[in-house]
Amino acid sequence: MVNFLVSSCFFSSSTVRLTAYVLQSFLQAESYIQINHSVLSRATAWLINQQGADGKFREVGRVINTELQEALDKDSVALTAYALITLLKNQTYKEMYSDNVDKAQTYLESKVTVGVVSNYSLALVAYALALANNPVAGTVLDELMDRADKIGTLKGQIIRPI
Repeated sequence: MVNFLVSSCFFSSSTVRLTAYVLQSFLQAESYIQINHSVLSRATAWLINQQGADGKFREVGRVINTELQEALDKDSVALTAYALITLLKNQTYKEMYSDNVDKAQTYLESKVTVGVVSNYSLALVAYALALANNPVAGTVLDELMDRADKIGTLKGQIIRPI
């Protein structure tokens, strides 16, 4: 992964989703293997630079496998939730980029009020807001439960926080 990131000029040809994924992987692996902190810092800075003033993360690179993207909402709800999850999983970056974290939460909250179409996106939003201890997470979980009741297949599979 490091070779890919270095060869792509530190994320210049990367996607937000891939960068967030690799960054999460590195942050998890950091307690087991040595990770160059400049790689983590550059990845996080690149990720933050892809966030708009409205808090939304926009995909900038070329996405090769578009099947997942096609299943998601047409806007950047899932992508923003995924990037936010990456930032929230590391206390240092959560604090260092608190303004960005707040903007992403505000963006996701606004999308919840107008309705998130895909269940996948809504589940990512629920997880991101729960990680942030955001009170709107409960509303999102309620929406997921309502959808589960209507579909009949998800009931009992969603675990509510204690």
